[in-house]
Amino acid sequence: VVPYQGRLFFKQYIPQKIQNYGVKLFKLCSDNGYSWNIRIYAEKEKVTGSASVPTNIVINLSKDLLNSGRIIIADNFYTSLDLTNILLENQIHYIGTLRSNRRGNPKEIVNKKLKKGEVFGLENERGVCVMKWRDKRDVHILSAKHTTETVDVQRRNGAVKKPQAIIEYNEGESSINRFVRSNV
Repeated sequence: VVPYQGRLFFKQYIPQKIQNYGVKLFKLCSDNGYSWNIRIYAEKEKVTGSASVPTNIVINLSKDLLNSGRIIIADNFYTSLDLTNILLENQIHYIGTLRSNRRGNPKEIVNKKLKKGEVFGLENERGVCVMKWRDKRDVHILSAKHTTETVDVQRRNGAVKKPQAIIEYNEGESSINRFVRSNV
């Protein structure tokens, strides 16, 4: 949300944000924070076809990148198996955190009980991997680029095994956070 106090018919009120009132933006950024494409939220999105509203937003923002072999990283509002399959058909890899209650999630992943540091994942025939990793809490992640491969990450308390997909997701999310901090 870009803060704005004036009069606009598409001004949004989002109580969870620090700046409650403003213009809601959907943004596609490069890894260094450069804005590739921006969409202003002006009215309720219409669902076209069988794709959900978040899926349509990502597809519309990334239509100039189709067939480029790039990677899109997004949070759990946008992430779904349907979106990942659509992007893979257009040679775009996708990495994103996944809501545990999202329709279409594999039940084996959601219901699996893990101990701290454990990873469990399933991969389909197209190479899309849905995994669950337990740190302080369960983290669900979907990746069209990674497997359940883990890497040792150094922390204060010692080394921890962390999935490569989560490491790359965290690096990618920092670029959009740079934009958010600069606009507050």
